[in-house]
Amino acid sequence: MEPIVVYTKPLCGYCGAVKRLFNSRNIAFEERHITDPGEMAALKERYQHATFPMVIIRGRCIGGYTDTVDLMKQGLFEPLLRGETV
Repeated sequence: MEPIVVYTKPLCGYCGAVKRLFNSRNIAFEERHITDPGEMAALKERYQHATFPMVIIRGRCIGGYTDTVDLMKQGLFEPLLRGETV
């Protein structure tokens, strides 16, 4: 299992954007494509994040595409991958 799990849903532009971002930087991730509305609702409740994609690093939801880009710009993404608290 990769330290990054990305939950995606159909017809989601930001889902594609975060996958392209990770691929362009050679960042390994596991994609879990969700199509069941009940499963989507359960994920939203579990991670307290209302939109897709959901980027999970080491079990913690860091948000979606824009949150991921913001963390990268701030230099906080790599420490999260290493398991550091930021």
